[in-house]
Amino acid sequence: MAEEEYVAWHTAWSRASWVEAFGEDADEPDYLESRIAWRAAQIEVTGPDTLLESQPFSGTHSVIDMTGIAEIPTEGMVAPVPADMLDEVFGTRRPTATDVEQAVRTHRLSGWERWEGLYVVAYDGDTPNTIFFTGVSGD
Repeated sequence: MAEEEYVAWHTAWSRASWVEAFGEDADEPDYLESRIAWRAAQIEVTGPDTLLESQPFSGTHSVIDMTGIAEIPTEGMVAPVPADMLDEVFGTRRPTATDVEQAVRTHRLSGWERWEGLYVVAYDGDTPNTIFFTGVSGD
């Protein structure tokens, strides 16, 4: 199936699905989403960058969805866990790897929005030795 055929088929399918779900007053689907979906499906996945590019709507559901580092929680970026949360959850700003693993397992590190990632540096004594990533990516 060529791109134009796919776009026409997908747009018609989307419209029929929307009418079924929401009635005749449903909005018209955006053909650009169909075109983006077609082009994404043509990408040969050879690594993290092309994997992310091939998932324009849902993401990869992994740290690959995070494309940069921010100082505060920001969509599509990882940010350090805020100092006040480190104090509250760990009682220190230098948690151990065991402490971070337990906090992640028990959902004590939470409260951010979709598409935001956080990281925690774990310490062995005074030496940073592991970076943990947590957050919510994908739909």
